[in-house]
Amino acid sequence: MSNLWRGILRILHVLPKGIMWNVKNGMGTRFWEDVWLQDGPPLGELAENLPPEAANVKVVEMVLNGNWNLDYARLYLPEAVVMQLQLHPVPHASEADTPCWRLSSSVRFTVLSAYELTAEGEEESWQHPAWKAAWKVDGPQRVKPFFWLVLHNRLLSNAERRWRHFATADGCTVCGGRPETNSHVLRECSYARAVWAEVLSDEPDVFFNTSIDHWVMHYLSGQRKIIDSPLFEVTCWNLWKNRNNWVFEKQLASTQQLLNQVRALRRQIEQAGVMARKVLGAGLARNMELIGWKRSLSGWFCLNTDGSVTGGQVITAAGGVIRNDEGRFVKAFSTNLVGGSITHTEMVGIVIGLQLAWEEGCQKVLVQTDSAMAVQLLQEATPGHPHYVQVSAIRDLLAREWEVHVGHIFREGNVVADYLASVGHALPAGVHVFKNPSSMLSNWLYFDTLGIQTPRLVNS
Repeated sequence: MSNLWRGILRILHVLPKGIMWNVKNGMGTRFWEDVWLQDGPPLGELAENLPPEAANVKVVEMVLNGNWNLDYARLYLPEAVVMQLQLHPVPHASEADTPCWRLSSSVRFTVLSAYELTAEGEEESWQHPAWKAAWKVDGPQRVKPFFWLVLHNRLLSNAERRWRHFATADGCTVCGGRPETNSHVLRECSYARAVWAEVLSDEPDVFFNTSIDHWVMHYLSGQRKIIDSPLFEVTCWNLWKNRNNWVFEKQLASTQQLLNQVRALRRQIEQAGVMARKVLGAGLARNMELIGWKRSLSGWFCLNTDGSVTGGQVITAAGGVIRNDEGRFVKAFSTNLVGGSITHTEMVGIVIGLQLAWEEGCQKVLVQTDSAMAVQLLQEATPGHPHYVQVSAIRDLLAREWEVHVGHIFREGNVVADYLASVGHALPAGVHVFKNPSSMLSNWLYFDTLGIQTPRLVNS
């Protein structure tokens, strides 16, 4: 068996954590053990005193007389989760349930999202600032994997070759001195020291005595002022490149020749940066605009909704407000949810807001949300998407006998809904409808009626 397959099999148990089920007929999805209702943990992890025999109950088995068996669900689940179940369409399709990859917006499997999943709980290693510094290298693309190897202590120096049993000696063939480690190649060899002596504005002891990972992080991120990060990058890269020329071609550039290479590459990087800024600046012109909430057209009601997530998708809430064409308060709501992504929370907020507007008898409604992703999903999402359940619920509401437009608004114009979403965190589970505004909510509503606007840079 190859190393690749051994590696895949070693992490195979992690991949189911990224799978979410799109329920159609409900016969292939386990109600308690699979992720399907929300972009969060399985319902079994949220349940209390769940009997062991319930583990393999299918979603379709939780339907009673054409509706969810909410009384049974309430025996084990928090009310906020029961509320989400109530919002979820009852399975009725003839098609089989389908899995999707919930960790990417495209619902397609990506290596990056899978890597992040396998690396959960290892923040001290893979999220170390050194990796971010290496990724932000401004030089040629090949320099990034070079620093990745340096930080992993995996440059194929003589010390590494001997450790892998590729060689019998680990000494440096340039200076004939100590073992040829990563640190020796880039700092300690007399050849490297001679180069750094010409490059550095100063030569403090700390430059040569810190650990290799701290050394790379400090100088790549520009934390040390004795050398700027682009010059540091190209010097390290050329030291390693010339070391390879010595090994394979028996040619070693003089100190002056290497310095000329470093300066030439540095100039190329600067010129490329200037050109990139010109191109990006021309393509992404930004204008300063004043953003604020505006009243809807005559005869239209305005529904503003927002979602709020704290604690890494652990605590979620949504809120919204309905106002008439004069800007007067009609109704508002806040809801405390359980788990889920910010997009899931935003979509649930739109569902609740539309249901409230329908019950209020509104016939023309302008829905405003500061989630551009939610607006895009309503236009583009297809079966199989992790948020398709919420999208489908919203589309069903939009198809009723009324006129509804859904649009995006910047958060500066959505402050009332933002406040109501934040209020939801402190409320008990469930949907809380406000027929009269509180004093604090009245203040936020008053600010909107005054037409207060906030400046914002907007792409033209």
